[in-house]
Amino acid sequence: MNVWMAGTNQIAVVGLAALLNTLWYAAAVVGLTWAVLRFSRRVNAATRYWIWTAVLGFLLILPFIPALVARLETAGAPATVAPLATVAAAPKVVHQHLAPVTLMLDSTPGPNHWPLYLLALWMVIAGWQLFLLLRGVVSVRRMKSRAEAVPGSALPIELRRRAEVLASDEISSPVAVGYIHPAVILPTGLSASLDEGEMQDVLLHELAHLARFDDWLNLASRMLGAILVLHPLAGVVLKQIEREREMACDDFVVAHTGSAKSYARSLARLHDLRTSTGTRLLAPALLGRKVSLADRIESLLRCGRKFSARPSLANLSVSALLLVLLLGTGGLMPGWLAIAQTKGTSRPSFEVASIKLSNSRQGAPIGLFVYPGGRIRASLCTFKYLVMNAFDVQSFQISGGPRWVDHTRYNIDAIAPPSSQVRKWTPPSFKAPLNAKERQMLQSLLMDRFHLKFHWEKKVGHVYFLTMGKRELNLRPAKDKHDYPWAGSVEGGAINGDGIAGDNVSMPQLAARLSGYLDRPVLDKTGLNGSYDFRYRYSSNPSNLDIDSCIFTSIRELGLKLKAGKGPVRTIVIDHVEHPTPN
Repeated sequence: MNVWMAGTNQIAVVGLAALLNTLWYAAAVVGLTWAVLRFSRRVNAATRYWIWTAVLGFLLILPFIPALVARLETAGAPATVAPLATVAAAPKVVHQHLAPVTLMLDSTPGPNHWPLYLLALWMVIAGWQLFLLLRGVVSVRRMKSRAEAVPGSALPIELRRRAEVLASDEISSPVAVGYIHPAVILPTGLSASLDEGEMQDVLLHELAHLARFDDWLNLASRMLGAILVLHPLAGVVLKQIEREREMACDDFVVAHTGSAKSYARSLARLHDLRTSTGTRLLAPALLGRKVSLADRIESLLRCGRKFSARPSLANLSVSALLLVLLLGTGGLMPGWLAIAQTKGTSRPSFEVASIKLSNSRQGAPIGLFVYPGGRIRASLCTFKYLVMNAFDVQSFQISGGPRWVDHTRYNIDAIAPPSSQVRKWTPPSFKAPLNAKERQMLQSLLMDRFHLKFHWEKKVGHVYFLTMGKRELNLRPAKDKHDYPWAGSVEGGAINGDGIAGDNVSMPQLAARLSGYLDRPVLDKTGLNGSYDFRYRYSSNPSNLDIDSCIFTSIRELGLKLKAGKGPVRTIVIDHVEHPTPN
């Protein structure tokens, strides 16, 4: 259950962050659309309707665009790879600085699974809205089945959709009821209260809804409205869509009759006859509750108007092109808002750990060392260095945090719990790097004692790809799958230029290990699964040790290859950190 909640909570975190990061951009597009259409009086209502419908689709798609663009850039990265010289030194890295984060949201698991609770709230409200929608559909169908045919009624125009005219005492305003068998339903007795011209206007308006397939489009917009019920902009756009739909039908009537003043009088007359009874139905009504009758009449009587029932293809094409360009631009937006990740209940942790402020004059070796029995000691380590080891990143992949993270040094002495497999592993050297479990324990220590809160950012940057080479593969399947995963120099310890050796090391682990020496991320693209043992001696002359040439030559001799290119570069952003709590 906890695993399911954590996974669902992470999905909610990703979705919420995507929505928040694009919300300001979406608001700008909605505002720009409103301003342009507000002052473009020559754009008819049918065109405005489809433009606002496209904007609604824009709101729905926009949160997914940044992730899609990043995925496409990553997928296309190997095509830009350029081969390296066989023993040349690694090229200088061009670092890409990522955009700053302006807001951090805490998503600590357990009782503070608030993104999950927000997701549950959305599901409840959206589910209720969809239930009301279904109930409205059923209500319309039942009302239509109880309605009676109007004798002697004739439609003023012919439609591709065959429709009939019905009368019902359950409504107070004419409605167009569509779906499979469309019909225009009039309030009982309405035909006796209107003259022939007024009745024609009423029927034309409702037939306009059916000609435009507003029954289906209205149903689709209501469904989207239910799905986007918590989106702060969706309601605004849906209101504009409904407004333009009614005005587009008004334009349809005038385009057929040629008299805007006569139709305006018909609207006013129908409003006077409207009673206070009736039910709210899922069907376009001539006198809808959400569209101001005064606005519609004012629009009809505006001087210089040309009435057309068809949308402008030229305006729609330009609008579609602009929205596509805006979507593409939206994919390049930085992640201004982020959900910080904090300590989870399932993350492994040390049994005991001591953190002390170090004395730089004490002469101890600087670094983080692993000892047999699951013991880890850090000497004269800055917080930034601890983050590098805990999250397996390099210095250029860390940003944020106060100044002291680069200067204040600490000594740490920690030991894994007896039940941990780490206690049983024996590193080949006391200078061995942390393995995956030990990194997770160090992460827990940083989050628990230093109150670290952070988030990840990803951007395309300069990387190396670890790929298969042209030579025969010089890797042996690991002799002992339970052995301590380690990669370093032939003599043990860090890579120093004498060669490369490894025991029970997977290719992703080897790539991560090499990243620390090439000063740029190394991504595994070998396609090799499992773990391996390997050893290649590059040089035995202590006075002629070149780490860069050693790495490229050794990798080549192992049957692999390092290629320079562009790929995803992860950066950990420190949102909050404090000096450690007392032991």
